[in-house]
Formats: sequence, C-alpha cells, structure tokens
Amino acid sequence: MRAGLRAIKEELQGRMHEPISQQGKWLRQVVRGLAQSAPAPESKRPIDMARMAQLAAEFLPLPDILDPWPSERFAVGYPRWEPGA
Repeated sequence: MRAGLRAIKEELQGRMHEPISQQGKWLRQVVRGLAQSAPAPESKRPIDMARMAQLAAEFLPLPDILDPWPSERFAVGYPRWEPGA
C-alpha cells in the first residue's frame, strides 16, 4: 500500500504543471480504479439503531463531568483580563 501511494504521489508531482482539470480527471480514474479493485465486504445484515443504542448503553460508559466550571477555576489562577496583567 505504501508503494502504491508513493507511486501516486510521484505521478502527481510529475503532473504538477498540468491544468487542474487534467489532474482531476487522472486522479478520478485512479481513485475509481482502486475502489473497483478493492474486495467487496461480506454482505451482512445491517444493525438497526435500537440494537445499536442497546449495545452502547450496555458497554459504553457515560461521561463524567470532572470539572464543571473550568473557566472559573482558570480565572482564579490566571487573571488575564486585568489591565496590568
């Protein structure tokens, strides 16, 4: 993959002085070819959002607010709004 990306980068650098429209057409062909040659993923049944919400509620922790007022805490230690600060 790195070698392929390196080759594309070198080719783009060689096409640097061509018009943008020609560069875009070439790059579109490259991307389309890469997308068509990539293996198709296995066809699986899509998961519904209710099931996704259930899994998220079961396995993902809820965020904790550790510092509810960070602006006030910051302002106490660093009074930057004063004229002499």
